[in-house]
Amino acid sequence: MRRREGGSRPAAPAPALPPSTTRAQLVVRLVLAAAGVAALAVGARSAWLHLLDQWWPVLRWAAGGVLVHDLLLAPLALLLGVLVLRRVPPGWRDPLRGALLGLATAAVLVLPLLQSPARRWNTTILPTPGGVSVLVAVLVPLAGALIAVAVGRRRASRSR
Repeated sequence: MRRREGGSRPAAPAPALPPSTTRAQLVVRLVLAAAGVAALAVGARSAWLHLLDQWWPVLRWAAGGVLVHDLLLAPLALLLGVLVLRRVPPGWRDPLRGALLGLATAAVLVLPLLQSPARRWNTTILPTPGGVSVLVAVLVPLAGALIAVAVGRRRASRSR
């Protein structure tokens, strides 16, 4: 611990948040955390209600997701990073990385839709109609990337 000059008492501990964190950023973090906890609660409730009689198909789906990630999505993400992100303007790189990560995750979630459209959906995986799920899974990461770029440009213009 650091000591103040001329005294024997230790200095006060550093604040939990960086000094540059604004009240608005803190509110956004809390709102996102609350939304995440709510989504987890909905998923846990759905799993509890439906998983008891469908545990084997859900387990197979989860194992398939791991395999799809490790054998397809991770190598594809590395390839995109090498080929695409180097050619993107610096202000777009991080938001694009986030959007690609979100789209890759969504690809695993909408995989059952792509397998057989005539099948009855497993409601523990996709509780909404297929088209809505795909649309949301694609638009949310893209919207997040566009918002991140807009916020970055606004901050850059303010700092000039």
